[in-house]
This record gives sequence, structure tokens and C-alpha cells, in this order.
Amino acid sequence: MGKRVIIYSKDTCYYCTKAKKFLEELGVEYTELNVNQHPKAYKEIRSKTGTKGVPQLVIGEETVVGFNPDLIREKLEG
Repeated sequence: MGKRVIIYSKDTCYYCTKAKKFLEELGVEYTELNVNQHPKAYKEIRSKTGTKGVPQLVIGEETVVGFNPDLIREKLEG
């Protein structure tokens, strides 16, 4: 599981917290970009995915929108 992981999140987002905790439980290092503090980065990921919601995780070259543990694990292992 050596893929670079970036999570786009908000402080008030319940599922963002769950996604970060899930990554930590798996021992996955990640970079967090809070969309309130990094609006340019948020705009870029929104244009890539067409989705405004968070969390959005970039795992390697793939993106997972929302907190989906099975899909996150699949992208990390794939």
C-alpha cells in the first residue's frame, strides 16, 4: 500500500472524520487538504470529479468520492 493519498475534507464533515480514521487504522499516511483553507485545490478536484461533496480521496491516480471503506481498500491494494 505505497500509493500517495490525498483527502479533501472539511472540519464539520462527519464522513471526512470517518475516512481519516479508517486510513489511520490501516496505517496509511495521507495528506489532508481542508477545502475551506485550500479553495483552489478544492476547485481543481471538483472539476476533475464533477462533485462538490467531501470527502474526496485521491489514491494514486484514482479518486474515491465519499466514504466507502471497501472501495478505498480496493484502490489502496489495486
